[in-house]
Amino acid sequence: MNEAAPTSPPGPLTPAGPVTPIVHGMAPDDRDRLGGFVLDLELRRLPAGEDELVFDLDCMPYRSNSSGFLHGGMMATLVDCTAGLLAYEGVDDESMTTTTNLSVNYLAPVRRGPARATARILRRGRKIVVVQVDVHDADSGVLCSASTVTYAVVRRLPGAGGDIPRTPPASPAD
Repeated sequence: MNEAAPTSPPGPLTPAGPVTPIVHGMAPDDRDRLGGFVLDLELRRLPAGEDELVFDLDCMPYRSNSSGFLHGGMMATLVDCTAGLLAYEGVDDESMTTTTNLSVNYLAPVRRGPARATARILRRGRKIVVVQVDVHDADSGVLCSASTVTYAVVRRLPGAGGDIPRTPPASPAD
């Protein structure tokens, strides 16, 4: 079988400017809307062009599969988080986005990392947003996955996003 080799830019991928942890440099409301799960990923936001978002995710042993590479589920999570924030950043304050379709084509393992996700808007409409996400191994430059994610734009409901408490209520003292 004749397989096409994954595309890769020459040499390792390096950030074009300062790297910003996702927790820092964001408005408190945006951090709360993203929720603890995304914040726990320790994504780093890199400089990007208009209608583009770039995040790095470090490859850690607890994020690895049995072969020692970044787990495919972690890569899919990185894709959804990167695309989701890009889609969300373009909606009005009364709206939110929700994933309706996520398609990940795995092309190569992320061997060393970090995994670098670059999201670009393919289409932004009133009711849907379609985002393309490429994930490269930033160490080698190898393209590891190519994805398309579709989001529905819906009206924000009470209790959605920033209205959800980030920490459980304190338990009464014994």
